[in-house]
Amino acid sequence: MGTVTMLCAIIAIAWFVIVFYNLPGILRIPTIPPSRPAPRTPGTASCAPDVPAAAHSAAIAKAMSTGSSTSIHNDMENIEARAERAGRVSVIIAARNEQQTIERTLASLVRQSVPLREIIVVDDRSNDATAGQVRQAARRWPWANIRPIAIHTLPDGWIGKNHALYVGARAASGDWLLFADADVYFHPDAVERAVSFAERHRLDHLTVAPRVSSHGTALRLLTGFFALMLLLFARPHYAIRKRSGAYTGIGAFNLLRRAVYHAAGTHQAMRLRPDDDIYLGKLVKKAGYRQCFALADAFIEIQWYSSFGDMLRGMEKAPLAAMRYSAALLLLDMAALILLFGGLYAGVMFEIAVRAGLAPSMGASAGAAFGSVSGGLCMGALLLLLGVDALVLRYLRFPLYHIILLPVALMLYVFAFLRAMFLLKRRGGLLWRDSYYRLEELRRGLRA
Repeated sequence: MGTVTMLCAIIAIAWFVIVFYNLPGILRIPTIPPSRPAPRTPGTASCAPDVPAAAHSAAIAKAMSTGSSTSIHNDMENIEARAERAGRVSVIIAARNEQQTIERTLASLVRQSVPLREIIVVDDRSNDATAGQVRQAARRWPWANIRPIAIHTLPDGWIGKNHALYVGARAASGDWLLFADADVYFHPDAVERAVSFAERHRLDHLTVAPRVSSHGTALRLLTGFFALMLLLFARPHYAIRKRSGAYTGIGAFNLLRRAVYHAAGTHQAMRLRPDDDIYLGKLVKKAGYRQCFALADAFIEIQWYSSFGDMLRGMEKAPLAAMRYSAALLLLDMAALILLFGGLYAGVMFEIAVRAGLAPSMGASAGAAFGSVSGGLCMGALLLLLGVDALVLRYLRFPLYHIILLPVALMLYVFAFLRAMFLLKRRGGLLWRDSYYRLEELRRGLRA
C-alpha cells in the first residue's frame, strides 16, 4: 500500500507541474478583439452585403456626408486602411469532395467586411459536384476574384491536400496567405480582424482556434479531450515565446506572410506529412519567425467532424505522424497517459474510501500521515486539472458536466489512437480522402 501511495503522490506532483507550467500561458492566450463597425448608410442591414466593394463606397459616402472635415479625413483614412489591409490577403483552400460545405464557405468569404485580394480554391481530384460549385460561385460573385484551380492527377511523393495547397500558394499574389479548410464559416470581419491583430503585434504567423460544432456526447467528449491534450502537451499558447520549443498550426485558419511561407520551405518541405497544418507552424518557428495562437469570439466556425465515427476515421491521419508511425512509441505514450490519469484518480478514490471507512487506514503512523498528504495532493491536482478542462469546455461551448466524464474521454482517446495504429499496420499505409499512401512513403516523408 505504501508503494502505491507514493506512486500516486508522484503522479499528483507531476500533474501540479504540468498544470502550473501551462496555466499562466493558457490564461494569457490573446483574444482578437472585434473590429469597429464600419459606417453604414441608413436602412442597410447589419450583416455584410453581397458586394463588399459597394459597402466600401457607401462607407466613404457616409463619412463625407456627416461630420467635420477632420472626422471625415480620419474616417476615410480608417476605411482605406482597412480595405488595403485585407486586400493583401490571398485565401487558399484545398477541396476534395466538399459539395456539402464549399458554397457556404465561399459565401462567408465574399461577404467579408473588406474585399480580399483573391480566393483560390484548388479542387483536389473531386468526384462530386465540388468543382462545379466553385465555378458557379466565381460566376455569381465575379468581383470577389474566386480562382478555381483543378488538379486531375497527384504527382508521386505528395499527399493530395499538401500538393493542392502548394499549387494554390504558387498562384497566390497576396502579401498574406490564409490557408483554410473547405468547411469553415468565416464571420464577416474575421480576416480584417486577423490581419489587423497580426500587424499590430508584428506577427509572421497567426492561428486562431475555431468554434467547433459537435453533436453527440461521445463526439464532444473526444473533441474536448483532444483539445485538452493539445493545450497541456503541445502548448500552442507558448508558441509566441522565441526560446520555447512550442509551435502552433491549425488547418482551419493558418495566416502567415507569403515571404515567411517561402522562407520556411513551403509545402515542399512537408510533401508526405499528413499533419501539414501543425508541421507548417513547426517550420515557421524553426526558421525563427514570430507566431501566435489566439482565440476570438464571432470569428470562424467549423463542424470538425459530423459524428463520433467520422472523428475516429479522421484520427487515422495526422496524430500518428507525431509518433513517427511507431507502434512502440504509441503504446508507450498511451501507457504513460493512462498512468497519469489512472494514478491521479486512484489516489483520489482511495482517499475518499479511507475517509468513508470503506478501505483500511494505515493506522496512526508516519505512513498514515503520508497517505493523507498523498490523497490531498491527488485531490488538489485533480481539481486543478478539472478546472483547466472546464476552461476548454467553456470555449468549445460544450456542457460543463463533461468534466466528470473525463476518464471516459480518456478511454475514447486511447481507443482512437490504438485503432488508428492497428489500421495503419494492417493496411500497410494510410487511406485518406480516397487515396492510399504506403507506410514506407510516409516514413520517408518524415526524413525529408
